[in-house]
Amino acid sequence: MKKIGITGASGFIGWHLRSFLLRQGLISQIIIDENDFIEEISLIDKVSNCNTIVHLAGMNRGDEKKIYSTNIDLTKKLIEACETAKVAPKIIFISSSHRTRNTAYGRSKKESEKLLRIWAKKNKTILTNLILPNVFGEYGKPFYNSVVATFCYQLAKGEQPKIISNSTIEFIYAQIVAEIIFKFINQPRNIDFKVQGEKLKISNLLQILSKLRNDYFNNIMPSFNRPIERALFNTLRSYFFTETNFFPKAFELKSDERGSLFEMLKHHSGGQFFVSTTKPGMVRGNHYHTRKFERFAVIQGDAEISMRRILTDKIIKFKVSGKKPAFVDMPTFYTHNLKNIGKNDLLTLFWSDEVFNPKDADTYQEKV
Repeated sequence: MKKIGITGASGFIGWHLRSFLLRQGLISQIIIDENDFIEEISLIDKVSNCNTIVHLAGMNRGDEKKIYSTNIDLTKKLIEACETAKVAPKIIFISSSHRTRNTAYGRSKKESEKLLRIWAKKNKTILTNLILPNVFGEYGKPFYNSVVATFCYQLAKGEQPKIISNSTIEFIYAQIVAEIIFKFINQPRNIDFKVQGEKLKISNLLQILSKLRNDYFNNIMPSFNRPIERALFNTLRSYFFTETNFFPKAFELKSDERGSLFEMLKHHSGGQFFVSTTKPGMVRGNHYHTRKFERFAVIQGDAEISMRRILTDKIIKFKVSGKKPAFVDMPTFYTHNLKNIGKNDLLTLFWSDEVFNPKDADTYQEKV
């Protein structure tokens, strides 16, 4: 079994990498956190057990002097721990396109590359230097990780983002980054590898996100012309879930003497509907998706929908009833289930934005 050490594992890219590795199997993740860099013995013990170390830990916002000193110090401590343990694991260093800029963050990346390259050559091991553009994805920290995180957070909260500088930025989705890292874990190379993203003007980015937000808010599932648009949409949806009380969202009932009618969802390009009955006390689900949009709507009976973001412990629960029809959308990377808490059979209407393909189901089993 491959033993992969990850520094900065609790950070944004670290979480996406860990969630990707979770789905691969035969990978043992060794989490190297902030406390390990403080406790020298702990850091030495962990690096001594690693085949490969993905070095993500560092600062990119805050006081300029602190950013530089912190990032260099983390790299030096990692090297010193390997020297003390007398091990030479392969290193995948996560650098940045900012490495050419005269900023504390850029200089710290460039200097860390140099330190690691010297150490790797001396110890006859492999250094893969991944140079990343701006990384975005679900659950990023607004005003810190990415302008995408900031815009998505503001749009979900009903705020109007402001463009400070309408520059052109190259963007890449965090799960694509995780996939690239995984490829270099399996096929290590001594290389400075510049990861290619997609270039967007900030005004164009905001235009795309605003349209996605307006469609979603008006119960319309947008169509996607490019893969990045789907990634942006799932990123936006994650902030509706974590930063607002949007769910459960009541349907707009149109009622008369015959009964009631509601619109489940409007979609430009298809997907799949299905209906289930669930006996009292029984549970469906206990799985998660990484790209798929799934909507639950209880139309008869009483249910409890439970969710937990993978690699975390907090469980979120919603009680829904056919007496007051409402829907809950499943955010990506949240394992979820549906339990009948009533006395009679539960009737649930489901919708997914893609037709089920057993060869590429994007469905991963994990209990809530």
